Order: sequence, then structure tokens, then C-alpha cells
Amino acid sequence: MILRHLLFIGLALSFLAPTPAVLALQPEWKFSQSFTLGQTGLVKITVPLSTLAQCRSGRPDLRLLGPDGKQIPFATERPALTVPFKEVASTFLSRIENETTVLQFRTLRSETPEAVELETSEVDFLKAAVLEASDDGTSWQTVARGVPIFRRSSGQRQLRLPLPAGVWHHFRVTIDDHRTHPIPFTSAQLHFGSTAPIPAEPLPVDILEQLEEPGQTRLNLRFGSANLILESLILNTTDPLFSRAVSLTQTRWVAGEAQQIPLLNDVVYRSVASTTNTAQKLFLARGFSYETPLVSLIIENLDNPPLVLSGITARFCSVFVVFNSTQQGTYTFLSGNPDCPPPRYDLVQLESQLQFAKFIPTSPSALTENPDYRRVDNLSMVEPLGAPLDTAPWQFRKLIPISREGVYQLELDIDVLAHTSTRLGDLRLVQQGRQIPYILDRSPILRTIKPAVVPADDPKRPNVSRWQISLPRSGVLFSSLTSKSTTPFFRREVRLVATRRDSYGNFSQETIGSTTWARLPEDKPKNLSLTISSAPSTNTVFLEIENGDNPPMELSSVQLWWPTSRLVFKTTPTDSVALYYGNPKAETPRYDLEILGHRLLAADRTPAVLAPEETLKPSNAFGAFNSGGWFFWSVLALVVTGLFFVISRLLPKTAE
Repeated sequence: MILRHLLFIGLALSFLAPTPAVLALQPEWKFSQSFTLGQTGLVKITVPLSTLAQCRSGRPDLRLLGPDGKQIPFATERPALTVPFKEVASTFLSRIENETTVLQFRTLRSETPEAVELETSEVDFLKAAVLEASDDGTSWQTVARGVPIFRRSSGQRQLRLPLPAGVWHHFRVTIDDHRTHPIPFTSAQLHFGSTAPIPAEPLPVDILEQLEEPGQTRLNLRFGSANLILESLILNTTDPLFSRAVSLTQTRWVAGEAQQIPLLNDVVYRSVASTTNTAQKLFLARGFSYETPLVSLIIENLDNPPLVLSGITARFCSVFVVFNSTQQGTYTFLSGNPDCPPPRYDLVQLESQLQFAKFIPTSPSALTENPDYRRVDNLSMVEPLGAPLDTAPWQFRKLIPISREGVYQLELDIDVLAHTSTRLGDLRLVQQGRQIPYILDRSPILRTIKPAVVPADDPKRPNVSRWQISLPRSGVLFSSLTSKSTTPFFRREVRLVATRRDSYGNFSQETIGSTTWARLPEDKPKNLSLTISSAPSTNTVFLEIENGDNPPMELSSVQLWWPTSRLVFKTTPTDSVALYYGNPKAETPRYDLEILGHRLLAADRTPAVLAPEETLKPSNAFGAFNSGGWFFWSVLALVVTGLFFVISRLLPKTAE
């Protein structure tokens, strides 16, 4: 039977081998990487990561040249991860013993599951579990101790207990109830997966940015290559005790806008009971496929301090090519062509027969850049300048220094956000009197400042602690305010109050955020996180805490957070670029560049820097009237003078 298959493959390849096509557009490939092959026949070769990193999504530009420089047909092979499955455990029993809940169940399958997952209707809890396993239900072995299991009302959950390698068919879970009341567990799910090793290789991961935001850590990552399947993604941390929900997101161009798309949700944890007994799960993303190398990893910290991370380790599933080697010698991979269509090889039709290919380990050379490469600009059709713009209606401007031609990324600072509309529709990039088309990247970015905070207690309200907070700008929609306190236990009502000015110039007090801040004696220090609902119209707000009959609290590390966005555009250094903003009557621009939004997001971007703000013209009359300035008082004086004149003319003259 095997001989018949080999004859069939040899006959099919004989039709393919004599007429290989010469790669006529070789200068359009930017990179090459060679390896030596010392045998002929149907072979399987690993594609080096350095070549994969230069290929486009889907690898339509991957080519293979033989020793004679002619194109070799090949089929791509990537070992598929076995699709995991789960089933309900049989003979599920539950009992309460000495402040513990004991669950016992088994599997009727011959293979051993890789994890067990408990089921409960309880919504909000946190407990520790011990997992024991046995082959016969008599001799038990502890395989995990102190594993945190929990569920939060916000939807986060961790009820999965991993199993080490072994032969296990009976399981016993003991849950610690000595600090909280017992909860009902209804069943257990047994998770089965492939135990066969998956060929995998290290994947470089760069942490481009680590942002500590209220209740979470955001890591912006760049993988060493696009369009791969991850075998694992591991958090490197020495923290001994934690359990965190994590997620992977990616910015994609959807419906004419850059949006943050959730890709994966998981949980990582570690519980160290002793030097020899550690329950942990630090890996995630097994079998996770991605298209672009830029990914965000979000760790939900809630009220816990951020994890101390020393880095991220990743491995990807190896990629192979299978082809018929007709001669020994040096073969070459080509990559880095931005416009070529994917190849169409007949060899792909024989995919079911390619399992007979012999794997040949190779030692590829370093990636080499083609000296004859003719650079093709993937954004060459983008015109840097668009329609002309009359900048007279705009009130503010900031210059942007441009040093070279290319794609730039401009983050909006707090000055721009204070004077632009909430929908950001009045932003214009201008060069030589004409607009520069841009796309708006609204991927969530939080920035923070520590404002000046001074006590401002009101003698008429002795039970209220009050602080005056000076804002860097009025009119900015801050998302939240955070603070800390060393008070060991408390429960206080907190609010943020701003002074609001109406259209008649009258002032009033308005609450723009409120919450209940509480901490139990056994809790860790819990930070205040106060959501702000609207932008204050002045640059001073007041934080108030209702003390009741309790002593005042001490605050530290008050921070204000605000979300911002980025503009992505292409330009040349022919002249300085200016950002215009502050025109409430301007409509949101519509640029044809939105069609190429996905290309701009995938391009290498140079960060742009904003110069100091320039005021182009004073506020309009309506704003001056509201602000109580000279214009208001001048108009008021004229009106009063006119009224006195009219009244004096209407009064009867007295007789002499």
C-alpha cells in the first residue's frame, strides 16, 4: 500500500518537476535566506522565523528557489492543534466535612483529562482548593494545593484545576470553607486535549509600552512575526500569590474606524504553599492565531498591586514546506514582496499524500536583503495633501515638526482635548494651506497627572473632609480620579463637585462623580476609583468625603486620568504641519484615506510631537459674555445708559 502511494506521488511530481517556472520578478522580493540540502525526493523543511517575519499576512509572497534559481512548487504545512473537548464527570458526590467541602467524581474514559472544571451557581466568592487524583479510587495523591477558585459578579471566573501528566481516573477536590460559608457545587467538567508534543519554536516578544491604569495593567506587545499560531504565551513574574483575569486585544480597522477587538480571555494564577508545593498557571493563548504582530495584553488587577513582570515568553507552532527535491545544493526562500499575488501550485492538490515526506533539519543562513530590490511603497497612491482649508474659523493651532517622509502617529494632548469637541470632528492637519488626510485611532489610551491638592474644609460642614483640586485645564473630560488612604477600615461616601456656569453667567455646584469607598480590616489597602461623568467648566474641583461621626481620613497620591486618541497620517517634510482645532461649527471630515485605514495601521509609524499652543483669535462674543470679561461689562453699560436715556425722555417735564 505504501509503495503504491509512493509511486503515485512520484508520478504526480514527475509532471511538476520538468517545467518549473523561472521567477521573473525576483527584484521585487526584498529578502532571501538560503539552506543546503544534501538529498533528493519528497522532503519537509522548517521555514525560518526570520523569513516568516518578513512575509505578508497569509504568506502569499513566500517563494522557494532551487539550486538552478528556478521556482520550486511547495505545499505549506502547519501541525494542527488537536481540538480539545470536555465531558461531564460521572458519579459526582458532594459533602461537607470540618469546614471544608469535599467533591469526588471520576471519568469512564481510558485517557486522562488535562484539567477539571467545577460548576456552581454561586455568583461572588473566592476560595482555595486542593486537588487529589487516583487511578483506582483508593490510593490518593495530592497533585495541586492552594489553587484559587473564584467567580466575580463582573463576570470573571476561575474554576479550572489543571492536572499534571499521569494516569488518573478518580478525582477528589477539597475546598476550604473556614473563612466563608460553604457554597453548592453542582457538577464537574473534565477537559481532554492532545498530549502529543507540538513542534514549536521561540517567538521574540517586545514590550513596547507598559501602562498602569486604574484597576489594570496594559502591555502593548510586538511579536517577532505576524500570521502565526501561538503554542504558548507565558508571564514571567516572581509574585508568589495572585490570581488575575487576562485578555488579549488587537486594533483593527472596522467600519471606517480603528477599534480595539477582544481576541482571548483567560486567567493566570500562582499559589505557593511551600517550597515544594506550588499551584500555578502562567501560560495562555495555546492555539491562538493572530494576523498582525501588534497585540495588547490586559491584566485585571482590581484593587491589587500590579504584578512585577520581568518579561513575556512566547512560542509559536512551527511552519513547514513540503516539496520535491530534484537536486542537491543550495535552496533559497524569498520574502518581502508587498504586492505579489499568492502562488498557485498543483502540489497543494496532493496534500493528503504529503505525509510521506521526510523531515530534513537544516541550518539556514542569515536573512539577506536583496541589493537589486526595487522598493514598492505600499502607500504610494496616498496623496499627502488634500483639499484646501480656510483656517480663519479655527481658534487654536499647534505646529508639528516633520523630519522625514513617512507615516506619523500623533497623540492628542490635554490642550487639544480641552478645546476640541468630544467627537473630535474639528481636528484638521494642514500643510501649505491644504488638509492632510488622516485616520482616527480611538484605541483606548489612558494618561494621568498628579494635580495640586490642598485641604479646603468648610467650617459650616464639620463632618465633611474637603480638598481643592487644581486642574491643568478646564473643559477636559477626565475619566476617573484615584487616590489612596492608610486608614485600616472605613466606609465613606465620596463625591467630586465642580462649579458650573450657565449661559447667563450664574454659578452653581454640580456633582460630577460619586461612589462608596469601603475597606474591611482583613482587606488589603483599597484605592479610591471615582468615575467622572462630565467635564468641569472651570479648572478647580472639590473632592468631598462624608465622615459622619468618624475622624477624618488622610489621602495620598491623588491622580486624574483621561482617555485620548491618535491621528495617523502620511506626509513629507516639504513644510511644517499644523494641527488646527477649536471650531465648534466644523463638521467631521470625510477622507478617502479611510479605505486604506488597515494599511496605515499596519505601517511603521513615527511618533509626532506637538509644539506649544497658539491662540489664533479670542473667544467669540458669546464666550466673552459668559466669562464676565470687558465685552460683557461694555455691553451692559451701553444697555443701562440707553435705558436711562429712554426713561428720561418718557418722564413728564416739571413746571417751572
